[in-house]
Amino acid sequence: MDEFLHQESCSIRVFMAWTMPPSQLSLTVHHQQTLESHFHLNACVVVLSDTIENDFFNTFLQKGFKVAVVQPNLHELLANTPADVLANVWVQWWHKIPLFHLHNTNLLRLGVLYKYGGVYMDMDVIVLKPLDSLCNTLGSEILANGEVCLNGAIMAFNKCSPFLRQCPEEFTATYNDTLLEWNGAELVTRVANFSTGNGVRSFQKQVLLREGKVRLSFFSFSRYFVAPTDKQQQVEEKELLTRIFEELFATHFWSRLTAVVVPEKGSLVETIFYQYCLHCTDIL
Repeated sequence: MDEFLHQESCSIRVFMAWTMPPSQLSLTVHHQQTLESHFHLNACVVVLSDTIENDFFNTFLQKGFKVAVVQPNLHELLANTPADVLANVWVQWWHKIPLFHLHNTNLLRLGVLYKYGGVYMDMDVIVLKPLDSLCNTLGSEILANGEVCLNGAIMAFNKCSPFLRQCPEEFTATYNDTLLEWNGAELVTRVANFSTGNGVRSFQKQVLLREGKVRLSFFSFSRYFVAPTDKQQQVEEKELLTRIFEELFATHFWSRLTAVVVPEKGSLVETIFYQYCLHCTDIL
């Protein structure tokens, strides 16, 4: 890991995680386009995974991408953090908890960013703007009711960030394996909003988060995977697409809902997928 990340040609460190069991190793074209969407050909991309073979991304390497598959070591990633105690029991829970792969990803991204610093992205996030300007920043989403909440689908932090040290402490103290977002988006939101004023577990958001939030758009519904059928829809989607490219750093295509959905030619989603692709093939 250290040798790979300290190449002189690494302009930015990007981390991803694939924690699905071997029986569910179903990387799709959507995941390929996540890699293709990086603006930085000199980015060093590390995919943390126990199940992806080391040579899985050889076609990307041949195109000049710097991608490495690394088997995560939780003892190393969580050393000297409050979550280190979890490393001893984590593997034992693998087959006992239905949503374990989600909780595992949540823990890995906190550990790897704390230890190395850089950008973490879910493997179903499409990059729309350069990421090298991001620092101490979390993704955010706007809910249907207009409320803005934080989301860990994209995170950019310095090595040993105080915010990221606070997150494993909250993870360990409040861990709940029955709730979908409790250890993920809700955890980073709790920590960002948490301030006791006692000088022990408090922090100033404007100092630790700086820019604070990078807006994401989420496409888990089928409408934008289908090409518009009338002029009114065409106008609306063109305006939406303009806003997306102007305002957003990334879009998040929830793969658990859209992995097998193929965007139609001329659809908004298809335009986003192929706007910045560098490899641009249809087979992973």
